[in-house]
Amino acid sequence: MCFVFIFYIWRHSWASIAKSRNVPISVISKGMGHDSENTTQIYLASLDTSVVDRANKKILDLL
Repeated sequence: MCFVFIFYIWRHSWASIAKSRNVPISVISKGMGHDSENTTQIYLASLDTSVVDRANKKILDLL
């Protein structure tokens, strides 16, 4: 079970970092093993926490 969890975290981290570094969707899609770039788009949308991250930074900067 631990390996499955670690793989899950690694997969999310890889996709998130690739997206933040402007790696093309086609490359991320291949790296994720998706048959369709649409699947990758949906997956990446679920990982997008940038709005929340920016809000958290603003709040933490005040502390």
